[in-house]
Amino acid sequence: FIESSKDLLTTRFGKEKFEELRKPWEDMNQLYAPVREGDEYTMYRNKNGRLSLYLNGELRGSLANTEFSCAYLQMWLSPEGGISTSLPLKLL
Repeated sequence: FIESSKDLLTTRFGKEKFEELRKPWEDMNQLYAPVREGDEYTMYRNKNGRLSLYLNGELRGSLANTEFSCAYLQMWLSPEGGISTSLPLKLL
């Protein structure tokens, strides 16, 4: 998962941009925890660009980096090459 996100961010934004986003990307990866069947992650981006990650409704942490939060969510949700082409449709 972590390597896939690195590859997608690098492919989508280029190596130079990924290097600019590396620190918040590493910080985000530290927020993830092992999951069991039935666990659910939720990601929320507020109007100020703070990206928060929840596991089963409990806050795991937040990052206050607008540029990273935009790039990270594009990686997940973009209909043009995001991780899941059906996820944006499920959210509508």
